[in-house]
Amino acid sequence: TGPDGAQRPVTDRPAVWDRPYATPVARRVALAGHCTKVFGFSPLDTIDLDLHVAGVRGVAHVLPAATSPAHRAGHRVYLKGMLLTDRADNLLP
Repeated sequence: TGPDGAQRPVTDRPAVWDRPYATPVARRVALAGHCTKVFGFSPLDTIDLDLHVAGVRGVAHVLPAATSPAHRAGHRVYLKGMLLTDRADNLLP
């Protein structure tokens, strides 16, 4: 419920990567904007993830610069638009 008492969704549905776009360029711009808003960086590229066997669908954003080998990798995981964790380890190489 919002401050005015009206009900509103907690998450945007459908997910940014599942929405229809007029052109592939419009989709890339939307995904880059979402990455900047959520993660705080503009991605070098975005990779679609679609693993039917595992029921996984989404996108991976490529960092624009190298990271330290000592930095531990982590992943945000959403299920049906709800954030499950922002520290899932060992999902992807």
